[in-house]
Amino acid sequence: MANAYDSMAGAFSSGETLGKTAFMSSIVACSVWPELLLPIPADKSGILLKQLQRVGQKWKLNRSVSLGGQTLTVTGGVLTSVPVRLKLIVTDTGKMLQACSRIHESGSAGKRYLEDLNGLYYSITPEVWQANDQAAYSERLRKHRDSVQNTYCLAWETAALTAVVGSLRFAQMAISCVLAGILAIMAAAFWIAMAIPFGQGVAVSIRNAGQVIARMLPRIIRLMDEIMLRVGQAHAALVALRTLEAGVSDSIRLGNGEGYKDMGDAAIRAAGDLVEKLKRKQLAVLTGV
Repeated sequence: MANAYDSMAGAFSSGETLGKTAFMSSIVACSVWPELLLPIPADKSGILLKQLQRVGQKWKLNRSVSLGGQTLTVTGGVLTSVPVRLKLIVTDTGKMLQACSRIHESGSAGKRYLEDLNGLYYSITPEVWQANDQAAYSERLRKHRDSVQNTYCLAWETAALTAVVGSLRFAQMAISCVLAGILAIMAAAFWIAMAIPFGQGVAVSIRNAGQVIARMLPRIIRLMDEIMLRVGQAHAALVALRTLEAGVSDSIRLGNGEGYKDMGDAAIRAAGDLVEKLKRKQLAVLTGV
């Protein structure tokens, strides 16, 4: 069954391409604006970037770049420079929204099931069933209804919150792609001008004109990374709260702590997936793959 997330998935399907284009464009731009290799402060940008910042400082990674009489020495900042930050945010936002669609549909199936349960629950009255176990059966059915409601609400809320994160990530990559793309085009024009006799003056004008964007890009990347971190933390907190509520409800319904056990197993799997993702990201940065 189609839903709004399906259309969003189509609209955001180019997210990964935008991210990769931004990254490659930033590499080209560094040939003219080596300041893009300077460190971007990562104290408020998440665990991975903070660790990369510490690694760069500890290893004292230095790189000197000379261009047209301008020499720039980058100390310990290459691992949090513009190209690396852009490489880290490359995300297949189309698949993120596809996942949101499937999660939403699972919640919709839960809602339909709840409607069936409601019909059954409200049909059981003392007039149609008078027995000693009627009250106990009704109470058990009520707990089951509450559990189903918590579960389908969790699915819908998770889909909505994840869609917000995916939308922000798409916007981040799109903006970065535009700015880095402009710099890459200007860099190409710069080198063409440098290759033309008496074109050095034009080349200098191009470099000076792009200086504003070159200074703006790191600030925008840092700001959006910090926004993404805050949104991600809110997303994780809300989902964790609703998951806990669903786990409590399931434990009441199932007994013997089964709901808590399911919740704990899911948390372990999620933590394992996060560790693997961090390992892959760090390996990609350090190897350039």
